[in-house]
Amino acid sequence: MRSYAIGFLFAALCCAPGLSQTVPQWKVVKVLKLTSVAGVNSATLFTPSAVNDYRLSVWIIGPQLAGSGEECETNLNWEDSLGGTPEAIVVFYEGVGFNTSAWASNVFAITPEAKQPVTYSVSCPFEYRLRIVVEKLE
Repeated sequence: MRSYAIGFLFAALCCAPGLSQTVPQWKVVKVLKLTSVAGVNSATLFTPSAVNDYRLSVWIIGPQLAGSGEECETNLNWEDSLGGTPEAIVVFYEGVGFNTSAWASNVFAITPEAKQPVTYSVSCPFEYRLRIVVEKLE
């Protein structure tokens, strides 16, 4: 009987609503997949409705063309919730890669201002594939 009482007390204290901790989780809110031979001057990636933490995973790949050294660059811009307009850049130089492709990737944590767009642009003189995954911390 005593072991039942201890077990019940343990369950009541550890599992009661409000007493357990909730661990924040990343939730995918946007996936951009782009294949192009033209650059993108500036386009809206997403516009947050409230100030929150976001994780942006960026991946870009292009052909490896006999080492010409051409540059392919992806820029991300936003208004930060603490002020300022940071810029994140993912760049690779054609001919510097593995096998038949040149590529670059990076992950950025940002806290953009509410109702202000997070934008991206691409400057690339050859065909490329761009992937951007936006995750929100909830």
